[in-house]
Amino acid sequence: MPLCDGSHHAEGWQCAAPQDVILPFGFLASESLESLAERLAHRFRGAVLMSGQGPASCDRLVLLTDGQGLARLRRRLESVRSTETLVVCVGVDPQVIAWAFSESLCVGVASESGPGLWAEVEAAIEGAQAAAPRTRPVLFLSHAVQDEQLLAPVVGVLRDSFGLQVFFCADSIPSGAQWSKEIERELRRCDVFVFVASEASSGSAFCSYEAGMAVALNKQIGVVSL
Repeated sequence: MPLCDGSHHAEGWQCAAPQDVILPFGFLASESLESLAERLAHRFRGAVLMSGQGPASCDRLVLLTDGQGLARLRRRLESVRSTETLVVCVGVDPQVIAWAFSESLCVGVASESGPGLWAEVEAAIEGAQAAAPRTRPVLFLSHAVQDEQLLAPVVGVLRDSFGLQVFFCADSIPSGAQWSKEIERELRRCDVFVFVASEASSGSAFCSYEAGMAVALNKQIGVVSL
């Protein structure tokens, strides 16, 4: 790790990164750009998240596309959890691609090959790192399991009508994930922590843990009473 050419399959053995590893950078690419993705993964100390590897987590995901194989890339994207996603459109207008990755920042580079392509893509990635903060705040909703049914419609409105990214345990933790690590990760990345106060949450050790961590991380905190 992080570079692998797949040759170990021929020797009859498998290797896999621990499931709780969060990569600093992950890369996905159209078929014609896979070699560029491998070089960039080495440059930014990340990994190429190939199809068939299973779920993956990274702080920043970079998707390189020439407009081909969008369906394959979107399917793979569904199994990758990332804090930020940058779509780099190589030789194609970002407006043509943006519909397929509506939740991500799309930028274009003009070069389709040659040494100029590396420099342009590298600059796009570094520029995205230095860009303005997220336009849509991430909200962590701390609540008791018993209150989920009441809160689910509210979460839908916050997402659909207000464009907020809401971490809601009922639907935000992938199946099979180590939930405690997912909660800790989301607490660290959230912009706003909202504690839903109720009889059930007041007696919940897990809600108390989440609230204590939010205070320790100096998060913006709101309390809503049911």
